[in-house]
Amino acid sequence: YYLLRYPTRNISFCNCGIAGDVLNGMLSRMDDDVFIHNPTHAIIMFGMNDLGGEYQNNSNGFIRDLNSYTSSMIKIIKLLKERNIQIILQTPSIYDDTVKLKSTIVIGRNQALFNVSHIVNDIGKEYQIPVVDYWTIMQNTNLKIQSMNPKDTIIGFDRVHPGPAGHLIMTYSFLHTMEKPSLLSHMVLSENVSISQFFSSKCHIHSLKRNYYSTDSHIDNHSIEAVITSYALPMVLSTEETVRKVLKFIPFIKDFNSEVFQVHHLISHTIYELSIDNKPIGTFNNSALAIGINLTNLKHTPQHVQSTLVHSILMKLWELEGHINTIKFVEHNFFRPFYRIHHMNLSVTVMKNETETESLLHRIYLERFANESVDRAEYFKGQLNGYLMYKKKEKEMIQQIESLQYQSRLAAMPITRTYSLLKIS
Repeated sequence: YYLLRYPTRNISFCNCGIAGDVLNGMLSRMDDDVFIHNPTHAIIMFGMNDLGGEYQNNSNGFIRDLNSYTSSMIKIIKLLKERNIQIILQTPSIYDDTVKLKSTIVIGRNQALFNVSHIVNDIGKEYQIPVVDYWTIMQNTNLKIQSMNPKDTIIGFDRVHPGPAGHLIMTYSFLHTMEKPSLLSHMVLSENVSISQFFSSKCHIHSLKRNYYSTDSHIDNHSIEAVITSYALPMVLSTEETVRKVLKFIPFIKDFNSEVFQVHHLISHTIYELSIDNKPIGTFNNSALAIGINLTNLKHTPQHVQSTLVHSILMKLWELEGHINTIKFVEHNFFRPFYRIHHMNLSVTVMKNETETESLLHRIYLERFANESVDRAEYFKGQLNGYLMYKKKEKEMIQQIESLQYQSRLAAMPITRTYSLLKIS
């Protein structure tokens, strides 16, 4: 969203999360995985794994884990503040214990996350840090959707990880907390360029040409052509059915994803065809154009194609970040504890050869996971095998990520486009 909305800003995001991590784990990784990037901002979200078990309210274990969560969060905040890093706190997302699925329900988990969200809000108030409250809006929206269909969920079938609808709600919640609602751009075509620019916002009107033709009875507004640069691009949304349902409850498009095209002084009771860069986009009557049409609702505009290209580049980038995070996951969760238990020097990054690394990973697997459930054993085996595959490519992948970041910025840059209206009836 930020890349498409603010393409000229040099904003880079570093995903420092790893699978299954908790606040105490993050504390041990701050130097290697966070401060190494010299960030200006830190966006923090923990809780799902910190309080992942079954709980009875006010049980000793529940209170202990809440207290541990609070103290660890405060330690991280203090470390970040010492370095003048601006902080944004986020509450956990929900655990869906209400959707009608066959998967097992972990009793008390969502209530625990509700309690964690209160802790995060309290810490935010105490330290004057903005808080994005995901839990409340996700819980409320999820229940509204399930009132129509008990089998629908904004979360995945594991009840934990948000699906596209859940991520959209989180996006809206983050933006609603951090930004004021505003249009991506508002293009208004009026009598001439200067008046058009006066009524427009977040775009530049380079030229405007109205072509007329006359008949025996009147002068007709036959066609209009304008050259415009819009300063932002629309965000591409999933077409999943649950996403469409969520959009009925959250005004994401209205508040943060509207690109309005409006035309004054058209002939009454007339139909016009809109083209952008000589590509037909659709037909609209004069009343709709006078009110303004939201181009983000049209999926075949050049802007939508451009946004889709940016998204495809970012998908490649996120895949590589996932591989890097697999490396971090294995080194942090497996190598370090193994070396500590066996009183060995930590030399993960200077393995002599792949055979030595593979032998060590096999030993770790036998010691830690051979007796686990089949699903867990297979998952961790996949992570260890992933490490073997990705570690030798780590430097190359980091370079590829930097290249993709540059490519995505170039792809998101504003393009000057020609908008044409032709009277067809």
